[in-house]
Amino acid sequence: MSDDSHPEDLQSILNQAETAWQNGETNFAIDCYNKALQITREQRDIQREGEILLGKGFALMSLQRFDDAISIFHSSKNIATSCGYVAQAQFVDGLISEAQSKAQSGIRSNSIQQLSLESRDDDHIQRTFARSFVEKELIVLVLNDQKETSDNAFSTEIMKALKSLSIACEFLNVRNNESLINAFKKEFDCPSLPMLFVAGKLLGGREDVVELSRKGRLKEVITSALPETISEEAKKQLFAAIDHCETSETCNSKHKERLLRMVLHVSQKVCAISHPPSRDEDLHRYFETRRDIPSESIVSSFIKEISQLLGNFPLPCNLLKEAATPIAVVDYIEANCPAQGDCRKLHLFQLLI
Repeated sequence: MSDDSHPEDLQSILNQAETAWQNGETNFAIDCYNKALQITREQRDIQREGEILLGKGFALMSLQRFDDAISIFHSSKNIATSCGYVAQAQFVDGLISEAQSKAQSGIRSNSIQQLSLESRDDDHIQRTFARSFVEKELIVLVLNDQKETSDNAFSTEIMKALKSLSIACEFLNVRNNESLINAFKKEFDCPSLPMLFVAGKLLGGREDVVELSRKGRLKEVITSALPETISEEAKKQLFAAIDHCETSETCNSKHKERLLRMVLHVSQKVCAISHPPSRDEDLHRYFETRRDIPSESIVSSFIKEISQLLGNFPLPCNLLKEAATPIAVVDYIEANCPAQGDCRKLHLFQLLI
C-alpha cells in the first residue's frame, strides 16, 4: 500500500468507526480505531493520533473497560502536552476524571454509551474544546491554513497583519478537520474561518479582520477589546512579543542564514552529539543516531525549542514530515510564521556554531 493512499484509507476507516459506533457495534469501532492509529503512527502524524485516541477512549468507556479507557486518555493527554496544546490537555484531564468517577460508581454500560452518543451528536466534545482553547490566551487565531482551501488567502493576509503588529498570539490550525471547523462555526455563530479572538471573545471572522487590517485599525480594535484589568505596560508587552528585525538590507540578506544557524544549533543541542546536521540532512535520521533516546522525544524537544525562539509560534507536531531538513524547516518558518524571530537574538547563533 502506497503512502499516497493512506489519507483516503484513514478517512474511510474513521467513517467506518463512526458508523459502527452509532450502530452500537463498539468492538468493531475499536478495531477501526486501532487500524487508524497504525496509519497515523506510520505517518508520524502525532496530532491526528491524539484525536483518534479520544474516539477509542470513548468506545472503551461504553464497554465499561474503564482502566483501558483511562490509559488511552492519558496517551492522548501526553500527545496534547508534547504539542503544547494546553487547553486540549486540560480537556482530556476532565475525561480522565470522568472515567475514574464512572469506574467508581459502577455506571451501566448502556447509560455511558447513550451519554457518549448524545455528546457526539451535539458536537459537545469539539465545541467544549473550541471554547476552552480560545479562552486560554489573550489573542487567539483559529485558521484553516491549507493551500487547497478558499480560506488560505484570508489566512495569509491575517497572518501578515499579525506579523506587522509583532503581537503575542496563540494559533490553532484546524487543517481541514471538518468536525472541528463546524464546532467553531456553531459555537461562535461565525460562518467561516479564520476567526480572531481577544480575551475569549470573537473579534471577527475573516472579512472583518481583513477589513480592519486594510484600514490600519486592527491594533486599535484589539487593544479596545482587551479586559480593563490589563495594565498599560502589559498591553505594550503584548504588542512587543517579537522585536522587529532591523530594517537594513544587511539584516534582510542574512535573515535566512541566521534562521538556519538557529535550526542547526537547536538540532545539535537536543540530540547532544558532537556535530550539527548539514543543511540538507534528513533530521529524522540525524536524531536517530542517538540510539539511547527515542527519536520521537528528540523531535518533540526540537519543535518546542524552535517554537519558543519564534515567540511561541505553535509549529505542527509533524513538522519534519512537511520539512525534513534544516533548510526546509527554515523555508517553512519563513512561509508560515508571522514573527520569524528577533535578528538580534538570532545573531548570537553565529557565535554558537
